[in-house]
Amino acid sequence: MKIYKIILSVLFLTCSASVFATAPSHVFDEIYMTSGNGTYDVRDTFGWDETPWIYFKMPTDPNNFHFGIKAPSNDKYKFLDKEVGSEFWVSLDNLFEDKDGGSMFSWDDIKEVGLWDLDAQYASLGSSAAGKGDLTFTITPEPISSLLFLIGGGALVAIRRKV
Repeated sequence: MKIYKIILSVLFLTCSASVFATAPSHVFDEIYMTSGNGTYDVRDTFGWDETPWIYFKMPTDPNNFHFGIKAPSNDKYKFLDKEVGSEFWVSLDNLFEDKDGGSMFSWDDIKEVGLWDLDAQYASLGSSAAGKGDLTFTITPEPISSLLFLIGGGALVAIRRKV
């Protein structure tokens, strides 16, 4: 009789653990960087003079949507919430707040060369859908600046060799 209770207890604990397990993590149907509004070209590198866009696709219209970006310098900014549908594009030309919710910034104010991180989350209360996603993208320097740097560096090396 005692062994019967032990077996039932173990069986109960095993079954109840799976009942109370956490819900699986959901993600966006699609999330990636692109070159413009309404475009589906996937990009992960942008020139200094380009404005990156982000494409989001979710299974349902969210009641709550937001994302934050981290610059190469580790400065963090958050995108100002706005109403969105289940599929939409966001330009990084939109306004951002600093991580503390203080100052407002445009993309030209915060843009820097290097690798950027983006984290996004959404929730739809009516359908209990929720998810998150992340991606990275790179901003490269202007070709003219790089070219001038190489020409200037080459000139300095040539002058130094003559001396």
